[in-house]
Amino acid sequence: MMTVNTKTKVKTQDPNWAVQTEEQHVDGAVQRRRYVRLDITSPIDFKLIVPENDKGENAGFIPFSGEVLNVSAGGVLIESKEAMPEDSYVVMEFELNGSDRISGVVGRIKRCDSETEDCHFVGVEFCTSEDVEQNCPPECQKLLNDECCSFDDKIRRLINRYVFSRKVQEKTGETE
Repeated sequence: MMTVNTKTKVKTQDPNWAVQTEEQHVDGAVQRRRYVRLDITSPIDFKLIVPENDKGENAGFIPFSGEVLNVSAGGVLIESKEAMPEDSYVVMEFELNGSDRISGVVGRIKRCDSETEDCHFVGVEFCTSEDVEQNCPPECQKLLNDECCSFDDKIRRLINRYVFSRKVQEKTGETE
């Protein structure tokens, strides 16, 4: 399998604003990403937010653990023993390979691909406070407390700095 990465700027209707994307060519297929991904291996604890059912039962969180396989300023890819329902919300806590701890961040499950019965790849998109307010069901929003935070610019910058510094280390051949 041959992979080639290139970076491009995508123009929008507003000529003063452009998004940096990463284009990845894998065996002839082109994937465009808004944020650069970094492969890491880091344990993650996350809680699936479960709204109450018709009878008002079962509202709360179901705890899970897994491993972060890659991270970007847009989200994480998690390897989990359990499959997760798409379009569900989770609250995450993980570490960026021994540096900074990210905790209480809300994310939305965008995809869940099953490799085997007990190996699932879960793609989670970080949610801003606006995302949570506009898209997260009200019954799930009620469960979020002060420990849960949205994915704000401060955390995005932290992850961007981490990804950038690690990419520079990879290019220069440095290791931790």
